[in-house]
Amino acid sequence: MKKIIKELNELEITYENSKLKFKIGDKYNKLTIIKLVNYQEDSGRKSKGCICQCECGNIIGPIRLRNLLNGDNMSCGCYQQSIHSKQMADRNYKHGYSTRNNREPLYIIWGAMIDRTENTNRNDSKYYSEKGIMVCEEWRNDYTKFREWSLNNGYRPGLSIDRIDNSLGYCPGNCRWIPLNQQNLNKTSNRYLEYNGISKTITDWSRETGLSWNTINNRLKKGLTVGQALGYEI
Repeated sequence: MKKIIKELNELEITYENSKLKFKIGDKYNKLTIIKLVNYQEDSGRKSKGCICQCECGNIIGPIRLRNLLNGDNMSCGCYQQSIHSKQMADRNYKHGYSTRNNREPLYIIWGAMIDRTENTNRNDSKYYSEKGIMVCEEWRNDYTKFREWSLNNGYRPGLSIDRIDNSLGYCPGNCRWIPLNQQNLNKTSNRYLEYNGISKTITDWSRETGLSWNTINNRLKKGLTVGQALGYEI
């Protein structure tokens, strides 16, 4: 969780070789600065930031000051959602896979996929939008392309879309359809283990060693070293 270290009346940052000053009351797009702060990010890094009030009344922050300048934060998320809603409405009219009272399950999955990569107001945004995880333009702009790929690549009701490489976004070459319980083992929030200078999730080590996730995890619970848990050491 982000931790506020100190509140200030003014802050200065260097942006594109220029020194810029920020003060309470400054407005950028739909956001007005109501507090300027030094804060600590989840990673432990200290940053200069602000807390803002959106035109819709929501409060967000702390966020980086440079995000106000480069457009990464233009609102609390309501502006992006309104654009997305309009785009979805336009697409709904064109392809007919979603009406007010009849949305096919795959369409709902598509909408949720876009929302978690673009909505910075979500609790899990640190795993998606804040990491730059996006939906490829082909899918983002055309539901029918996503639908066609899904039906040709193993989709059936009850399966969940999964990114093979969690550092990359949603695109045909990095996605697959798997059971939800299997996807939970591939989450970015999964536990990381480091061995010989290499850090991977238990899921990734499981794939490499051929040991099950539970086997590795249970060995660690018993007090074995990482090397022993992975079967590399006696």
